[in-house]
Amino acid sequence: MASHRIDIAKYLAKLECAGMHQPLDAIQACASELATEIRSSLMSKENVEIINGQVPILEPNSCECYMWAVAILASAWSEWVFTAKSNNPNYQNDSTKHEAATNVKLALPYVKPSIEAAMLKAKEIGDCKDSNYRPENISVEFEITK
Repeated sequence: MASHRIDIAKYLAKLECAGMHQPLDAIQACASELATEIRSSLMSKENVEIINGQVPILEPNSCECYMWAVAILASAWSEWVFTAKSNNPNYQNDSTKHEAATNVKLALPYVKPSIEAAMLKAKEIGDCKDSNYRPENISVEFEITK
């Protein structure tokens, strides 16, 4: 089977074009398309179950696949924008953005680790038989760290 690769730059450009002044609307504009690509990619790697022409859990309109796409879009955009603003001399040297330029460099090392920490803690919830695998039955905290 040929592997299906996903071009994240295409989605970051679409998010920017959709207008990040309304970030949830921008993400919603891209999520279904990415969810379709996620399904195709996984189907190119795994022998997924199909019933009545549908791929349960992996249909682009399923909550699970759609939220997977949302998570990828939000995480990738966050990592890109903090990194780009930290590295772009035009942004860093803009006297009207001095405080923002300082803060973006301070925040960058925390972006990816905080996303990963939240995912690890969410996995703990999904693995916890004692809570019946449900978040409302447990408290699991993470800390923003580098």
